[in-house]
Amino acid sequence: MPFRVRANEQMDVDYDEVYARVIAPAVDDAGLRAHRADEETLGGVFHKTMFERLALCEYAVADLSSANPNVFYELGVRHALRPWSTVLMFRDGVPLPLDVAEATAIPYTARIMDDAAEIALLRSNLTRRLVDARLRRTDSPVHQLVAGLPVPDVDHRRVDLMLDAIERESEVAQTIASAAKSGIETLRQVRSELGAMSEVESESVVGLLLAFRSVNGWQEMIEIVDSMAPELAEVWLVQEQQALALARLSRFDESVEILNALIRRRPNAESFGLLGGTFKRHWRAVRGVSPLRSVGLLNRAADAYKRGFEIDLRDPYPGVNAVTLLRRAGRTDEADELAPVVRFCVRRRLALPDPEYWDYACAIELALLTRESGVVERYLADLVTDMSELFRADTMLEGLEDMEALMLDPEARRDLSTVRAEVEARRAELMDER
Repeated sequence: MPFRVRANEQMDVDYDEVYARVIAPAVDDAGLRAHRADEETLGGVFHKTMFERLALCEYAVADLSSANPNVFYELGVRHALRPWSTVLMFRDGVPLPLDVAEATAIPYTARIMDDAAEIALLRSNLTRRLVDARLRRTDSPVHQLVAGLPVPDVDHRRVDLMLDAIERESEVAQTIASAAKSGIETLRQVRSELGAMSEVESESVVGLLLAFRSVNGWQEMIEIVDSMAPELAEVWLVQEQQALALARLSRFDESVEILNALIRRRPNAESFGLLGGTFKRHWRAVRGVSPLRSVGLLNRAADAYKRGFEIDLRDPYPGVNAVTLLRRAGRTDEADELAPVVRFCVRRRLALPDPEYWDYACAIELALLTRESGVVERYLADLVTDMSELFRADTMLEGLEDMEALMLDPEARRDLSTVRAEVEARRAELMDER
């Protein structure tokens, strides 16, 4: 199923809430235990664990609301392997690319979280369908249309092993999260206790990778990628994080090479944003040494961020960075043309039911750049409250440094100093907590 809040053409849906308030309780009411497999756990890549669970789980619920091709692929695998016990649901109004849901899926509206009666009805319907699934009526279109297909026997010892693995992954995830709060030394100890990365479950390896990112463990991230299973190291998410870590270690050419390869495969906002970040970091490193080269890197950074925002106008992060660096590069007309579009995007993100840290960061940075009154005062407390990682604090401080040369009037400089002081204070707290 989808996760977090997803924007769409009509409105935004918090799928975490759908899971927590509808799906998980409905599964529990049916006498079953829920385990959520997000469509984006590993960037949508198909991997052994996912196929194993599609085959071995006796019951499955698939929310098709994102119309993600990966979800339909996984549904096809499930339908091929299991004639029955797969329940479908989707948000009404989503244009599904296939008609698999027309007759059998349970619809719900985008406003469901505001309607207690609809929540209760969907939960009841889902529970009933899961209970009915025990009757083993064929719900797979594959087995309905193709008679005589073999039904694989499920080795219950393998099911038990899978359940043990799920429990183990949950325990490891909790251990990693706790260690990240304690600091990099505790994370290093957890990494050592896990053993060879090539033999650890993929989700746990990626969780450890992102935990080291949260504490600026850039060298450890590179070492984890180098030691993980080769097929996992090729996953899109992992490659992006590897490029980020390389840039932080001033290995700029290697970072650019990885990101350009990803962009050639599929241009996307995230990879262009990381590419812009690599060029920006390289620009900072040479601007006092090689003025001409500095100009070239600054323009490349601005162009990469701008391209990332143009690809996905819903993501304000590359847009805010593009506005900043275009102004630093003297390309004021381009920055002024882009800024209102970025502002609309930022406001749209802030209107979501549960904005994220980066939404507050983008809102404040853009407000400082464009002198939009009231924004810093409104969101600075939210920014500091959600600043739970050293990585976030350091990234924000670097962004403020890039903007400082653009703050020409005394009031603008005072606002920037206020934000910087609060971020520095929060960073000090994070260091003390470790």
